[in-house]
Amino acid sequence: MYAKFLTDVGLYVEDAANIMIEQGWMEQPPKAIDRNKLVKE
Repeated sequence: MYAKFLTDVGLYVEDAANIMIEQGWMEQPPKAIDRNKLVKE
């Protein structure tokens, strides 16, 4: 039962990732803020 649940969740996550890629929401992974640049501004 647990293995079936993990399989279902994996398929759900894959579908969600594909939708995000199609919409252009996952083009670039999130990055840390450049604090040195913020200090200069």
